[in-house]
Amino acid sequence: MIVKLTMVLVLAAPNIYDLIASKKYAEAESALSSLTPASRPRFEGLIAQAQGRSADAATAFEEALRLTPGIPQLHLHAAHAYFKLSDFDAVLTHARAASALRDEVLAQPLLAASALKALGRDAEAFEVLNRACMHYTADVRPCLELALLARENNVFHQVRRATKYVLSRNPTREEVQQVFYVLRGDQESLPILEEVIATEPTSSEYRAMLAHLYAATQRWLIAARLFEDAARLGGNYAFEAADQYRMAGRHRDALRMNAQVPQSLRQSEQRLSILFEYKQYARITTLKTEFEDPGSLYRVAYAHYAIGDYVNARKGAQRLLETPYAEEAKSLLGAIERDLSP
Repeated sequence: MIVKLTMVLVLAAPNIYDLIASKKYAEAESALSSLTPASRPRFEGLIAQAQGRSADAATAFEEALRLTPGIPQLHLHAAHAYFKLSDFDAVLTHARAASALRDEVLAQPLLAASALKALGRDAEAFEVLNRACMHYTADVRPCLELALLARENNVFHQVRRATKYVLSRNPTREEVQQVFYVLRGDQESLPILEEVIATEPTSSEYRAMLAHLYAATQRWLIAARLFEDAARLGGNYAFEAADQYRMAGRHRDALRMNAQVPQSLRQSEQRLSILFEYKQYARITTLKTEFEDPGSLYRVAYAHYAIGDYVNARKGAQRLLETPYAEEAKSLLGAIERDLSP
């Protein structure tokens, strides 16, 4: 039976595979009549899988295995179909039945690990991924999955180990982005990422990703300078640089970067926040923007109060009495009345 299937694959598979790859499903289904009854379910499963009919694909692959048992590739196809159906017990059963392929087809350990993880068996999933990472020395995917699993379990020394393997294997830009994501919040990982941006000196995106990680650890000045570098390299990060300089108390630098942000209400609100923290109240009263956010309106009202313009301060505070800033507005009105009282 297995010999017959092998002969059919040699003669018929290339044509049907090509039809499936070209999404010519009707023609592929017509070609099924040329196959033996024993080999047909496999290709019915492949067609169903390509069309997103995972339940039909699983049924077809089970039938194929009944008719031609002991073919690991069929188990792998079935595992994939069950994965789409979130039937992880079945995924694990078929992935393990395809274990003969684990050193030849990367999908086998990835499916097994995914099933184990979904079933709450993280330690076993870790072992599967670790072995795959060591065996598939040119592939990024198993090491990246290993890093993600270690991250979820807060085993950061394993996260760093796995990400070093990822970065040594010529990862794509998207995969590097995932490395930045998985290392967020781990200050011991920052030197690894410094090395990454050193290898891409013209990448504004990498600098910005590293800046986000520094910002998450409240190292605002370093984050600000990285965002500024990213903006200098052509990225749209001037707003982020201004915000981080503001957080670091570097208000002049914050205003300098804010001036590079395209004019918008968002840019004006940021400028207002910087000036307010910088206590540049007179400059706030000269802003021409019509603010709508209650927080911004309060800052403007307070700025008028701070320079002794009680008329506009009172008007601004009164506009806030029906907003979440009502208490602050009442306090401001009270301060005005005390200042004006004999």
